Order: sequence, then structure tokens, then C-alpha cells
Amino acid sequence: MAIKVQNTTVINDSRQLENISNLKTVNSQSILGAGDISITGIPTAGTTGQVLTKNSSTNYDVSWINPGNEVTSTVTSSAGAATINTSLATVFLHSLTENTTYTFSNPPASGTGYTITLKIVQNSTPRTITWPASVKWVAASPPTLSTGSGDVDVFAFFTHDAGTNWYGFVAGQDLS
Repeated sequence: MAIKVQNTTVINDSRQLENISNLKTVNSQSILGAGDISITGIPTAGTTGQVLTKNSSTNYDVSWINPGNEVTSTVTSSAGAATINTSLATVFLHSLTENTTYTFSNPPASGTGYTITLKIVQNSTPRTITWPASVKWVAASPPTLSTGSGDVDVFAFFTHDAGTNWYGFVAGQDLS
């Protein structure tokens, strides 16, 4: 499906940018500021993961996101609680400093498959984790964390129903 502004296609059916340098107003309102539009890195046919980034009032850069790259976010806990905000990243890193109860927030809408990865680094004092009730583990049994100082455990979680159920998997333990 093409995206049009003022009946001008700006993103075509192949998800390619086009006609963007002629687009200056929407409903007689400037959307870019004064002057001409300058775009660098115009995409070529077949390129995926294009992002148009505004770098000044009238200049834009087109960059590409490699579909294999994922955004990471560092998780911190306070008063024994940590929130994994799934709208921020797909890979989360947490160095335990206390026993922690996790909450998973902002999953995508039902019908959208979504997976997150959580890397946990154990403290010099072994810490524990309480998982959200929505996490379903093999045989309904959460895994036991590695307990050595600096031990690394990695978990993956999958949902397709807006986080009503998260299916939890051990990706690796004691990876230090």
C-alpha cells in the first residue's frame, strides 16, 4: 500500500521513497520549514529498512536499518522491581543488584508476533528473579538462575496476544 500526501505518493507499494523533494506542505501548512528540502542517501530499488531522519529544519537523511540488527536497552531495578518496556528494544541487558520482580510492558497488539531477549548478569551475592505471571515456562517451571558472580543467563520470550501470554525459553545459562 502506497502512502500519499496531498495525492502525491511519497512511499510507493515497494516501500521506496519517491517525490519527497516536492513535498513541502500538507493542508497548506509547512511540514518542513522554509526553503528547499535536501535529502541525502536516496534509496535504490530493492533496499529495505529505510528510515528518513530530519537532521535540520530542511535537511533529511535516508538511512538503512539492517533487518538483522536489534536495539538493546539496559534495565535497572529499584525497590526490587524492574520494567522491561518492549516498545524500547528487543534485547534487554540487566546486571542484577537486588532480588528483582519483572514486569513486561507495552507489547505490540494482539496478532503481532514479538520476541524479546533478556541477558541477566548475576551479582557477587546471588540474586533471585520473580517472573511475570503471564510467562509460561516448560512444564510450568521457571528455570533456576546461575548463582556465580558474573554468571550470564540468557532468556527469550515470545508473545502474539498483546502480552497476555509470554512463552519463556532458556537460551543459555552460566555463559560466563
